[in-house]
Amino acid sequence: MRGVTARRVRRAMVLFAAPAAVCAFVLAGSGGASASGVVLPHLAYPVTNFVQYVDGKAGAANPKLAPVKIGFVNNQGGAVLVGPTATQGAALAAEWINQHAGGIDGHPVKLVNCFIPNTEAEGTTCGDQLAATKGLDAIAFGGVAVGADTLETVVSPKIPIFIGVSVSASDVTNPNTYILGGSGDAVTWPWGTFSKTVLHATTASVIFPNAPGYTVPAAAAVQAYTVEGIKATSVPVDPTATDYVGALEAANVASSDTIYLNGTPSTCVEIAKALQQLNVPPSHVVSSPLCLAPPVKQALGDFPKWYYATAQDNLDPKLPGTAAYYKILKAYGQSASDEDPWYCTAFAEIMTIAQFANAIGYAKVTPATISAAAKEWHGPFILGQPKIDCGEYAKAPASCADQTHFYRYKGNGVFVQAAPWIGPPPSLAPGAS
Repeated sequence: MRGVTARRVRRAMVLFAAPAAVCAFVLAGSGGASASGVVLPHLAYPVTNFVQYVDGKAGAANPKLAPVKIGFVNNQGGAVLVGPTATQGAALAAEWINQHAGGIDGHPVKLVNCFIPNTEAEGTTCGDQLAATKGLDAIAFGGVAVGADTLETVVSPKIPIFIGVSVSASDVTNPNTYILGGSGDAVTWPWGTFSKTVLHATTASVIFPNAPGYTVPAAAAVQAYTVEGIKATSVPVDPTATDYVGALEAANVASSDTIYLNGTPSTCVEIAKALQQLNVPPSHVVSSPLCLAPPVKQALGDFPKWYYATAQDNLDPKLPGTAAYYKILKAYGQSASDEDPWYCTAFAEIMTIAQFANAIGYAKVTPATISAAAKEWHGPFILGQPKIDCGEYAKAPASCADQTHFYRYKGNGVFVQAAPWIGPPPSLAPGAS
């Protein structure tokens, strides 16, 4: 056993003694004493104070103390590339916590990386490695579309798994798993709501790479369009192709009211060129935030002036939470990743695990106590959605959120809100028959 810190005891006494003072602020659902004995911090939404978010103490961790180990898994180093920049975002979070938030009660955070480059079987290797790592308290995923199922089979339910936005079908029902930003289905369904209520669309084209990580949300988009009475044509494309004109014509993009687009940075670039060649108005495209990766901007000179849907509010620097996040990226020379969804999601995942660990206290941090804290957490999530409710979907109990924010890109770094946080169509929402 590692003991209860005096800081936690003092905070619990304050919460019990002055509930009226707490209620005077706009606070999220987490916080206060709980059945597990963990005292999670009361936090305002949106998150602007990151030291407070991780329940830390300003200053540096002591590098001589034993670390708190967090596994980090991503698809990279091979043919499968869904969110390669997630690894950088996770690394920045650990570095920032250790330099500015006192680590975990003074102990540094250490990431134990394991990458799955090509095949599902390689997930077993990662699972074995992480399960054998002494003192590993939690696992975080980046964009893990291949290998998630086999890895989860090895480590679950003993070690809790945290995911920003899931891209593997196995994640949503895996025990002791928390998809903090929502499953791929849940955060894609709002495309249907947006297309019906804002764009007033009656027809849609769904364009996506025929590759792991992209087929599940594409199917969810078709489902959402269909329940909203929008006729959808779905066309998967070869992720290695360089000419997409024929595929886009097969998807009826010229006559569609709205176009769902998802893809790797290279796919986004080539599809953007094809859409321009076919004279498709940019206002018809509603893209996933994956097309906001730095290589897209580098290749095209700027991001395409499309609509963008995001489960993380990292696009408008005028928003307080976004401004606070951008300030950190600028300080570390990472401003090129401002709009990158994988970078910010992984950053937020590691920060959230650190919050749980600090609330527990270093001496009592274990996979079991991290799990107990996660079960009682209701946000807010850094750059995340205002509504956090893990388990609200009976068929996807690991999913914790289902809202999406929509922006229109005007060029030169300017994103304008097209719709605030909106949820799925009523027939797909929790509790629908």
